[in-house]
Amino acid sequence: MKFRAGLLSSIATAILFSPAAWAGDMAHRTTEKVIEAYGGAKFENLKTLRMESDLRYGWLGQGQYPDYTDLEPMRKIYHYDLVKGWGSEEAWGGGGAYAERVFTTDDGQYTVNYLNKSYEHDPDVDFYGHFGGEIRTTDFLLAYDLMKHRNTAEHKGEKMFRGVPHELISYDMPGTSIDPVLWVNTETGLISKMRRVVPDAFVLNYVFGDHKKTRGISYASDFELYADDKLIEYAKSIDVSVGRIGSKIWKMDRGIEAQGDMISSDEMVVDHIGGSVHHAGQGGAWGAFVDAGDHIISIGGYGGLEDRFKAYQEAQGSEKPLKYLIVTHHHADHLASVPDAIGLGAKIVGPESARANLEEIMDRSLTVAEFQVLSGDKTSLGPVDIYLISTGHAPEFALPYMRTEEIIYDEDHYSGQRKDGPSWISANMMTMISEVERIGLDPDLLLTTHSRKAEKWSAIMEKSKSHVPGKCPTGRAICQDLLK
Repeated sequence: MKFRAGLLSSIATAILFSPAAWAGDMAHRTTEKVIEAYGGAKFENLKTLRMESDLRYGWLGQGQYPDYTDLEPMRKIYHYDLVKGWGSEEAWGGGGAYAERVFTTDDGQYTVNYLNKSYEHDPDVDFYGHFGGEIRTTDFLLAYDLMKHRNTAEHKGEKMFRGVPHELISYDMPGTSIDPVLWVNTETGLISKMRRVVPDAFVLNYVFGDHKKTRGISYASDFELYADDKLIEYAKSIDVSVGRIGSKIWKMDRGIEAQGDMISSDEMVVDHIGGSVHHAGQGGAWGAFVDAGDHIISIGGYGGLEDRFKAYQEAQGSEKPLKYLIVTHHHADHLASVPDAIGLGAKIVGPESARANLEEIMDRSLTVAEFQVLSGDKTSLGPVDIYLISTGHAPEFALPYMRTEEIIYDEDHYSGQRKDGPSWISANMMTMISEVERIGLDPDLLLTTHSRKAEKWSAIMEKSKSHVPGKCPTGRAICQDLLK
């Protein structure tokens, strides 16, 4: 009996001090340290809060110029009911291009567009559908999320950061397949950094600093986000307040109506626009195809060209080769179809400023036979004229004009799928309009990459009359102080 008891005791001791048990104990201790650092019992009982942030943000490969990432101003106001799992985020920025609010309740997600004075409702989107991304940019919300899911926490070792030892801890975060790895300051218990590895893309590093306190709750007032070694977002003035939230936050604003019927497609479709022009795509990815006699010209380099071209060929019963793909500007997302086009034997036609991103996508230099650089004010490819213009979105923008059908093609200046009329006209679209007028074009229709609808140019021009540069949406506190 003594032998048996001793054996059981040895097994228990081995289990207790096994690497897995030790790591589990370390995860538990680190999590408890984090909770204590962010406010202890007050943090655990946190119910509602408000946060303001003036940040700068950008997208890789989408700056004004190809060799750096622009960081544009954006102001945000957040409200959270942590007990109910509800969130509200209002954003104003992009030179007035963004004025919207997203809020999530038990009824799903509501997206309010203050510029169009309309809202969309998706009952199937939960809190993490939108706010998972916001949590990852806020250290104390990461700490709160870790606390909620502490039973999934795993200790990942130790690292030095900014000359201080840190414990690494990961947990199962809802709404994402890429769980965060938190870097917890061993001395303070505060989160200094969070890391996520996006497969086949880049490593995201979220850095937090200048920690402050409000009513006993700690938070970082500084935040930086890096994709590999490139800074793509930062905020230096985050302010958090803890207290009750008025019930109106969770209600629709007065004067905002449900979004009307939209022209869209979840399946691949090919629309005949007129004459030799077709528009093919699905969701937010579309492209034009122009029959030039013995070959086809494609317009718009957004991803999915091969699928769109196959759908076009099947719809037309055509075996004509794709000879050209016209790319409008250097932003990486609008060059994603270049590998498809070259694989189909097509030549890429676009502005010189697109070359660097084109070659980065292809991971090699492009030959003269593969890439035709636009030069001068106007280049013609059979039935398509291409005007090299400058807009608020890109200093070099190739504007395709299908002469016979009087159609111009746009990427990123305008996107409208409302059946009842055109959408709001942005400041960038106003610069496009001014260039079309300068050239002397009088188009009938506008096709765009991000929407199926063929918009009447006359309706766009009428809508543009109501554009007021930098106008603050009526009654919105988020931008009132900018009108001075």
